[in-house]
Amino acid sequence: MAGGATILALAQMLGVARNTVHARLRRMAADGVLKPVSRRVDPATLGYGLVAFMSLAVSQLAEVIPYRPWALLRRLAKGRA
Repeated sequence: MAGGATILALAQMLGVARNTVHARLRRMAADGVLKPVSRRVDPATLGYGLVAFMSLAVSQLAEVIPYRPWALLRRLAKGRA
C-alpha cells in the first residue's frame, strides 16, 4: 500500500465502504496508531554526509574489578571472580 493511497483505493482493495475506511483511519489517528505524514529529504542529494547520533548505556557489576589481568586470573583460579 502506497503512502499516498486514497480512501477510495483503500476501500476497493479491502472490499469495504469508503465511510468504513475513513472512520477506521480517523480512529487510528485519534488513538495515536497513525503518525503524521512527513516528507523526508535525502541529505546526500543536498551534498551532506552521514551524521549519526549514538547512545551507550553501561551497567556496572556488583563488585568493581580493576583491570589487573594477573590479579583477575588468580581470583578466577581460586573461584572468587
